[in-house]
Amino acid sequence: MNEITPLTLRRLMENDETLNEVRVFPQFIEDPRMDQYNKFRRISDVFPRGYAGWKNAGEIIGSNTSLCDLNICCGVGNYGDAEQNLKVFFGGINRNQSIERLGFRGWDPITRTRWDACEGAPFLFMVPLLQSNCNLKMLCISHCRIGNTGVSLLASALSSCISHRLERIELHACSILDDESFEDLVEALTPNHEQQPTLTELDMGRNKIGMNGCASLASMLSNPNCQLRALNLNYNCIDDCGIIPFAEVLAKNNTLEQLFIAQGNKITNHGWDTLSRALCNIDTINDTYLSNHKVLNLGQTGHFRHQNVELPSDLESSLRLNFNSDFAPIQKILCHHH
Repeated sequence: MNEITPLTLRRLMENDETLNEVRVFPQFIEDPRMDQYNKFRRISDVFPRGYAGWKNAGEIIGSNTSLCDLNICCGVGNYGDAEQNLKVFFGGINRNQSIERLGFRGWDPITRTRWDACEGAPFLFMVPLLQSNCNLKMLCISHCRIGNTGVSLLASALSSCISHRLERIELHACSILDDESFEDLVEALTPNHEQQPTLTELDMGRNKIGMNGCASLASMLSNPNCQLRALNLNYNCIDDCGIIPFAEVLAKNNTLEQLFIAQGNKITNHGWDTLSRALCNIDTINDTYLSNHKVLNLGQTGHFRHQNVELPSDLESSLRLNFNSDFAPIQKILCHHH
């Protein structure tokens, strides 16, 4: 085998059920300890070398029936004929029926660089896998400069396989702009009457999404077939104007529970007041009753205390009341119309 960690591939060929995740690295790392390192781990690594190495790895993974998690890791665009290697690799893994999570990780912690994702070519190669593998639930792409071309190709890939069963899509830190290609992507993510809607989580944090992108996403949320429960837009380019389309649609949306938007954006008290009105419109009792009672979290709590965002007290109160959505309308009416 043209691999420096043949033990990982042997475990795949033997359908070792203790092997849950495989990470594919393009770098050639000569380390005699690697086989011992990969012997019993739930996560194991493969380092294909050249066209034959990628082809061999793809065929073996394609025949495996127990692998759940496949991550294609950093730097593939910098090593050899990346597009051809990935094409032959996906030609093999597209036969796999067990993978539940497919990831593209572009961050290289050693060189501190990001992968350009071959201008999105892998997204077209993975279409047969999306179409045929009914177990594939998550597509995670992070720290990859996929560019406008990559966004368009991803939109095309998702549009061409309406039978996919993806429940979570992560496009995190991918330098995505809210231009026409982004609109095409959101349209591809919006379920139509021919689809069984499955997407419940969408992570688009740390991109460059602004007003136009917010309008596109709000339009998706207004679709009666949309089942999205969590939308992450932290660390984008969203200001008070970007809040408006979300506020307008939330009164009619009964599925979204997590709208992570508080951190890393330029939202002032004016924007929060607009959103607060969507969660609790106090003009009349009927307006209060028809307000949004599903949103629970705006992403205001960070991983560290200094990252926490302080929201206006009336907005915090509405979020707390929404935790009991059955009684939230009555509680809001009692609070504001006594």
